[in-house]
Amino acid sequence: MAAINAQDISKCGAELYDKIVGFVEDLQNVGASIAAAQKSYDSALNKFSEGRGNLIRQAELLKNLGVKPSKLLPLNRSSYKETSGNVGHYWRFDAISFSVCCLHA
Repeated sequence: MAAINAQDISKCGAELYDKIVGFVEDLQNVGASIAAAQKSYDSALNKFSEGRGNLIRQAELLKNLGVKPSKLLPLNRSSYKETSGNVGHYWRFDAISFSVCCLHA
């Protein structure tokens, strides 16, 4: 009877260990996906509001040329929240609403 119990314990222990290994692998995949999402977010944010020729600057240039949007962009840094966490340091937009207008030649 004790030998059967020892075999059952050994079998259950091996199965449990394998499950833990699979769980850790899944967590590593989730971490890699979060890092990739952060990289994509940072790239999109850079195009939107940072660097030369960013979208906010272009929209403001159009406005300065006489385009009359129905809404205004919140352009001061207080409109954004600076956040940091385990996935990096970044600017997060709370809410930005703006209209997209089509310019006809």
